Amino acid sequence: MADFVPRVKKDNQAPSSGRSKQGLRLLGKKSSDIFKKGIQLMEQKRYDQALEAFDEALLKDPTSKGAHVCIAGILFSRKRYDEALRHAEEVIRLDPFMPQAFTLAGKICLANEEWGKASDYFQDLIRIDPKSTAGYLGLGNLLLKLNRYDEAIAYFRQAIDLDPYQTESYLLIARAYKNQGNIAYASTVLKNLIEFAPDKAPAYVQLGSIYLEQGKFYDAKDNFEKTLSFRDIDERSEVLAKFGLAEALVTLNLDLKKAEKLLKNLPNTDDIQWKKYKLLGDLYTKQKRFEEASNAYELTLTYAKAKTLLNNKQANLKDGASNWQESAQSYKQAIDTLISS
Repeated sequence: MADFVPRVKKDNQAPSSGRSKQGLRLLGKKSSDIFKKGIQLMEQKRYDQALEAFDEALLKDPTSKGAHVCIAGILFSRKRYDEALRHAEEVIRLDPFMPQAFTLAGKICLANEEWGKASDYFQDLIRIDPKSTAGYLGLGNLLLKLNRYDEAIAYFRQAIDLDPYQTESYLLIARAYKNQGNIAYASTVLKNLIEFAPDKAPAYVQLGSIYLEQGKFYDAKDNFEKTLSFRDIDERSEVLAKFGLAEALVTLNLDLKKAEKLLKNLPNTDDIQWKKYKLLGDLYTKQKRFEEASNAYELTLTYAKAKTLLNNKQANLKDGASNWQESAQSYKQAIDTLISS
C-alpha cells in the first residue's frame, strides 16, 4: 500500500464551486461550523446556498475534505462534471486513501464518458479497499455501458458476493441480463429483489419496462402504478414510471387524458424527449387529433436528430401530404423506419 500513488494532477490552488458569495456571509465562524451549516442547507435542498456555505468553509480551510466532497456531489448532480472532478481530485490529493473520493471521481468520469479515467479510479478504489462493492459496481457499470455484458456481470457478481444485501447490484445485473437478451433471467432477478425489498422503486420500473417489451401491458401498468404509489421515490424512477405508465395507457387505449397529462408534465431530458413526442403523436392519432399528431411526430424526428426543425413557428404538413391525417401518417412511417434501422 505504501507504493500506491493516486492518479491526480498536483495543483497547489484548491478549486472552488465558482459561486458568488452574495447573500450568505458566514465569515468569523469556524470552518467546521460553516460546513455544518452547508450540510443543513443540503438537507433542506437549498443547494445554491449550500454551495456558498461550502465555499465559505474552504476560504477558512482549503483542506476541508468534507466541503470539497459536498461541492463535488452538488456539481455532479448538475452535470458540471469538469468542476466536480476537480473537487474530487483535490480530496484525493489531500487524502490518497479516502475511498469516498475515488468512488465520486469514478462516477463523475463515468457520467462524462471518460471511460479510461473512470476505470482507473474504480481500480484504485479496489486497490485501496479490496472489499469495496462500489469499485466492482463501478467497473461493472462501465462495462455495461460499453456493451461488454459478460464482463459486467462478473463484476456485479463479485459485488454481490461481498455484500448480498446491496440492492444496486441486483438492479445492475438484471439490466445486464436484459441487454444481453436474457429477459427471463432478468425478470427472475427483479422479482426476487422485489420479494426481498418490496420498497425498491427502481425494481418495479425495470420490471415494468420488461413487461412493455413483452407486450404484457396490464402487468407493466401495475408495476408503474406501484412505483408511483411510493412516497419516497427518486426522481429518475418517477420520470421513467410516469413515461412507462403513459405508454401502457396509450397502447391499451385507456384513460388517454391521464396519459396526456403525464407526458406533458415530464421534463424534456435528452434521453426521453423524442420518445415523449412520439408517444404524444400516437395518443393524438388515437383521438383523431391529426394536426397535433403531425406536429408531435415532427418534433420526434427533430429531437431524434433525423431532421432539422423548420425555422418558422407555423405547423407544416409533411412534404407531399394533402391533409393533417396523411401528414401524421407520413411522419409516423418515417419514425418507424428510423427506429427499425
